[in-house]
Amino acid sequence: MDQGLRPHQIGGLVFNAVLGVGVLTIARGTTAAAGTAAWLSVLLAGGLAMAAAWLAGRTAALWPGFNPVVGAATLWGPWAGRLLGMAYSLYFLVLTSIALRLFGEFAAVFLLPRTPMAVTVAALAAVVAWAGRLRVAALAGLSDVIAFIVLFTTLLFLLIAAYGATTENLTLHLSRGWSGLVAGVGQGLFSLLGFEVVLFLGAHAAYPPSLGRWTAAGVAGAVLFYAASVLACLGHFSPTFIAQQTWPLLNVARAQRLPLRVVEQPEVLLAALWLWAVFSTAAIAYGAGLLALAQATRWERRPLLALLLIVPVWGLSLLPPNLQAVEGWSHALAGPGVLLAVGVPVLFLASHRLRQRRKDGGAVR
Repeated sequence: MDQGLRPHQIGGLVFNAVLGVGVLTIARGTTAAAGTAAWLSVLLAGGLAMAAAWLAGRTAALWPGFNPVVGAATLWGPWAGRLLGMAYSLYFLVLTSIALRLFGEFAAVFLLPRTPMAVTVAALAAVVAWAGRLRVAALAGLSDVIAFIVLFTTLLFLLIAAYGATTENLTLHLSRGWSGLVAGVGQGLFSLLGFEVVLFLGAHAAYPPSLGRWTAAGVAGAVLFYAASVLACLGHFSPTFIAQQTWPLLNVARAQRLPLRVVEQPEVLLAALWLWAVFSTAAIAYGAGLLALAQATRWERRPLLALLLIVPVWGLSLLPPNLQAVEGWSHALAGPGVLLAVGVPVLFLASHRLRQRRKDGGAVR
């Protein structure tokens, strides 16, 4: 086992897992629900996600080498551990397939319109399979590089997006009422799932007590960029127009005409950013799914498992007939995702504390 991931590497893995497929579309869902208060919905959702991420990080630090499979087996029995491991594995693998298909949908519109969807998705799936064969320490190193690229590119793009933006739609006005604000929080919260990978990656941390803080920090970084992307869209378009667009942030990039052609095609810069982000999301989710399945089945040859599983994951990504169906899958996955990301850690912490109290009570007697 790779025991030695530094705290910032845990934060980077969580950041890359969360900041991915949603960066192009979060403005659409949140503005449709909350209107001009969409950016506030994202920030409020970010606060909830950070609290949940801290909780997941604390759960991953319950004892050395903790993961949900080992934890459930210790607290509730071996079969509970195996079933929970299979549930997490299925969740992460479906999440990977959704990320692959969204990449294919984006590429079909912007990059490779004449290439068959199966071929486009297979190209990214092959790279994700390669990343899945890496040891956790190597995956963390790759994540560090991607995080630097994404941070630099995103900051550059946001500076570009600020050119020509207006503040007309940025006032704190609840145009859809409190119910719209709450609905926007729900949309934002679903986009911030992914931090639960720490439940399996945390076993490789060099300093487990820091897991809660750095998991929350990784989510905080993603929240800032998500909120900035919503602000960029509202700075150029009305909430009604944004809610009707498939890729609203891409339309912001296409609308930019910078003086002196500092960046001649901002949409290409955005595409480069998103390709790195979606690859990191898919690779980290796939790696976590492999760890969960390997723990549940006690399969020690994880590199072989990475090559075998990518084929059904690729096939699963091709089942939805269109983008609307893919987003339907994503919304359906949100419920189980919240349960596995928040509900299970709460159950672990409660069970662990109850067990400790019983031990302490028995020791006193």
